[in-house]
Amino acid sequence: MHRANKNMSRHIGKCALVIALATLLLIASCATTRVDEGQTMSYISMGLAYLQAGDSTSALREFMEAEKRNPDDPAVHYYLGIAYYMKGIKEEAIRQFEKAIELKPDYSEARNYLGTVYLESGSHDKAIEEFQRVLTNILYETPALTIYNLGRAYYEKGDYAAALSHFRQALEKQPTISILPHIYHYIGLVYLNENRVDDALHYFQKSLEIAPSMIESRLQSGICHMKKGDTLRASKEFRKVIETAPESKPAMAAARYLQSLGE
Repeated sequence: MHRANKNMSRHIGKCALVIALATLLLIASCATTRVDEGQTMSYISMGLAYLQAGDSTSALREFMEAEKRNPDDPAVHYYLGIAYYMKGIKEEAIRQFEKAIELKPDYSEARNYLGTVYLESGSHDKAIEEFQRVLTNILYETPALTIYNLGRAYYEKGDYAAALSHFRQALEKQPTISILPHIYHYIGLVYLNENRVDDALHYFQKSLEIAPSMIESRLQSGICHMKKGDTLRASKEFRKVIETAPESKPAMAAARYLQSLGE
């Protein structure tokens, strides 16, 4: 169960990262100051549009064109890093984020993404170091996201006390509605790993109140009901996971749980 929860948590973490792409247009105006600024920004804007449409290949092509015109622009390397990450090329993503930070040492957005890639790659201590450095920037506008990421890193390390502490700190920072259900989900995972089933179920349900289609929380809710001996509710939750996203990993897990229930 512990390993299954860890695998699911990585999926959740990546979902939260993708959600963050919706804020990229708000910071697209940073860092270009050279002669080719207008053309560079045109390519960046097109790349962002492709990223938001889920077309990381076309986005990468646009950002590469921006790099040709302004190779010393940290924002270009930041967006290149995101495009490479979305394509699953993590080594190059890391290189691009590091380049962005080299050019702009206080580039907290790039450092937060670098930490996220380290986390997704299993380099938990490196991730924690990057997230902690982000939080030293008092001007960083989304500390809740970074504190949440720190909690994820500690969760993956198995340090549930530190993870829970950071998730609660993230809640105190008034996180955006996009990451709030993910914070609740992770608090539920911590409690479930500590066998505090009622507390875990409470937080999975809080997650679902905000994001009813969040199948990962619904799967874990079903697991909690199963642990409590309420097979009818467990079955209902597992079936809803399958109905919502039949080809997903949570759906495959739900099908296995239904089979274990004799269905």
